[in-house]
Amino acid sequence: MRRPRRLALPLVLALLSVLTLAISPAAASPAHPSGGRSITPESGTGGTCLSCTTTTYYADAVYKLYDGFYDRNTGRGCIGPCTITVTESESWSNTWGASIEFKADVVTYKVGYDVTYGSSRSFSYSFFVPAGKTGVVHYQDWYHVTDFYAHKVTCGKSCTTTYGTAWGAKWYQRIFYLST
Repeated sequence: MRRPRRLALPLVLALLSVLTLAISPAAASPAHPSGGRSITPESGTGGTCLSCTTTTYYADAVYKLYDGFYDRNTGRGCIGPCTITVTESESWSNTWGASIEFKADVVTYKVGYDVTYGSSRSFSYSFFVPAGKTGVVHYQDWYHVTDFYAHKVTCGKSCTTTYGTAWGAKWYQRIFYLST
């Protein structure tokens, strides 16, 4: 009796794979969730980013409305008797702030006016300083202020919420006065 011929192992494996393809074409190409298309995320076109974060800002309830001011020294003065008279164009602006990292456009939306808006106008003042006195001109910029609660949600691998407060201030007048 003749001994069966031995086939080399690589040849046997190749024959088996051909037979498998002939018997079951689906076995050679398993179903893919994308319908058979290969999906490869490319840089900048989406996909999963494990180090990306997004932050969303929220303006919550208003808790205080009031008028407030900043007091400033003009640096103009004299030793009396004298008169300090000035007409000048100076800038003014709305302003805002927060106890946490926040965005001006969210504050603008909450308070109803552009908190980054500013302009300039002409201001005039004249003050008499009596004899023996030193007079210095100061001014106060007055604002309508809205204080509100705020929070932000930052998401990456997990989400964190940070709570704080924010405020917007709308400029409405400048008052000059003499300090002696």
